[in-house]
Amino acid sequence: MFRNELIILSVENLRKMGLQVLRASLDYRGDKPDLVVIYPDKGKYYLVEVIAEDCLSSPSPRLINKGRNADSREFCRKLYPDERTAAWAAGIYCDLGRGIELFAYKELAGANFSHMNKYAALIYPSAVSKEADKVLTFFKLQFRALDVLGIFTLTLLSQPDTAKLSEARRFMQFLVANRDM
Repeated sequence: MFRNELIILSVENLRKMGLQVLRASLDYRGDKPDLVVIYPDKGKYYLVEVIAEDCLSSPSPRLINKGRNADSREFCRKLYPDERTAAWAAGIYCDLGRGIELFAYKELAGANFSHMNKYAALIYPSAVSKEADKVLTFFKLQFRALDVLGIFTLTLLSQPDTAKLSEARRFMQFLVANRDM
C-alpha cells in the first residue's frame, strides 16, 4: 500500500469512528506530523506518522531523503544496518520526532490543545503489524496497537516515549555533527 492511499483510508475510517482528524498541509501548515487525531471527550490528541509499505521498501525513501534531517537519517542507516529497521527508526525518530517538535498550535479547528494531553501514534498497514511489533519492542517503546478493519493499525505510544522521540532525534543530530571530535 502506498503512503497517500494509506493516509486517505486512515482519515476516512478514523472520522467514521467519530474522531476529529486533521491533515498536514490541508488543515494546518507544514508537512509534519502527517495527521493529528483528536479525542476531545478524553482530553487528548495524537500526533501521527504514517508508515506505508513504500516507506519501508529497499532502498527506503525515508533513508535516501536528503532534506534538513539527512544527518539523523544517516545515523539510523549506520545504527541499523538492516534497511527496514533503519526505515522504521527514521519514520519514528526523524519524522514523528520532528512532527512533535513542529506541532506547536494552541488552538486549531476548534480544538484547544493547551488543555489536552499529547501522545505520539503510528499508522501502518495491517500487513506489517507483526514486523512493527518486533521493531517497536526492539526500540523499547511502550505502545498499544489497535487494528482497524484489517486495513491498518493505529499504534499509540506512551506519554513518556512521546516525550523521548524528539529528544532522541536531537541527540542523533548532535552525535552526527560531533562525530569527528
